[in-house]
Amino acid sequence: MTGDPSKQVPADAAPLLNAQASPVLGPLLLVAGGALVVLAAVALARGDSFGLLLLPLSAMLGAGGFTLGARRGGLWLEPGAFVLGGDSASSRLRVPASPSTRVVRRAVEEHHRASTGLLSAPTSVPVVRHSIELERPSGLCVLLAEADDPDALTGLADAAHAHIEAAVGAQPGASTATNAPPLPDGEHVIRVGSGTRLGVALFASGGALLGTGAALLFGESGAATRSFVGVPLMALGGLFVIVVAVKALASEVLSLDGPRWTHGWRLGPLRWFEFNGTADANGGVRLRQRGLHGATLELVGGGRVHLLAGGVQGATALGPEALLALGDALARWHAKNSPERGSAEVNRAGELCCPGPNMNSDGSSAPSDRDST
Repeated sequence: MTGDPSKQVPADAAPLLNAQASPVLGPLLLVAGGALVVLAAVALARGDSFGLLLLPLSAMLGAGGFTLGARRGGLWLEPGAFVLGGDSASSRLRVPASPSTRVVRRAVEEHHRASTGLLSAPTSVPVVRHSIELERPSGLCVLLAEADDPDALTGLADAAHAHIEAAVGAQPGASTATNAPPLPDGEHVIRVGSGTRLGVALFASGGALLGTGAALLFGESGAATRSFVGVPLMALGGLFVIVVAVKALASEVLSLDGPRWTHGWRLGPLRWFEFNGTADANGGVRLRQRGLHGATLELVGGGRVHLLAGGVQGATALGPEALLALGDALARWHAKNSPERGSAEVNRAGELCCPGPNMNSDGSSAPSDRDST
């Protein structure tokens, strides 16, 4: 394994959740993509324009195999820290374990829209998700695992408790204080950028579709081929490229004014997807590592979960460590501008220690809707 030595997981690190990969599908897609390249070359050598149609398909298969074949995600224990995996070794997020770090168990009720038939109107279906999280001294919660069955998380909660106790025992005099101030009021520009495995795969697929569509549209193909094949390929490829380009060039803007926040996207004079909310006692700030999709912060409150600074990997402009620092500062802002949530001891089995994101003071879950931006 190559990369920054500080990002390497020690050989003796204990995996709590194994990294995911597609050992069959990933290589199979790469082989299929290579075979299509050969077929396309043979067809083009014979003067058959059908070979052009095989090129974008081979590029998409190759990009998909490259993405799915890589190991992603996972959760490890190393001395004094928890390590959450991203899409590569450089994307791993290291969360130190300190005496003030607490393991909390939460239940969040989310409402998903579902339909029972083709002609029936969609209805809101409540789904309760149980999670195990690390609550840092700043108040930031780092999601370790999530499941529909709370019993499936008991072993993970016990292991996390034991790991924190071992870290405290190894450094009994370690300081738990953090000097990170709350995020101040005003406008904060957050630029994550692109360059992730998923972005590279999408850009490669879009470029292949765009190039093939242009070759068919401006080549010697028939009118039907140009209209019904070349134009759609160019449109789809252009859409893929634009999505990656906007993600790379656009910035997120987070505006804070006391307990009120507004979040949206900006590219030059253009602004879109603006949401707003208020810090409240049943809310909080959470960091979620999504493996291939990257790490993101979640602003929880007002009956919904709002994502910001999403898609953070080692190759993005905003790295995992910077995202953790931003989360700490945002959590301190939230604690400063929302009513006191109170606290209680966390028992060995990892039971709920305090009201957290979308959690009522009596331990019951509060409904939420998730915003994706």
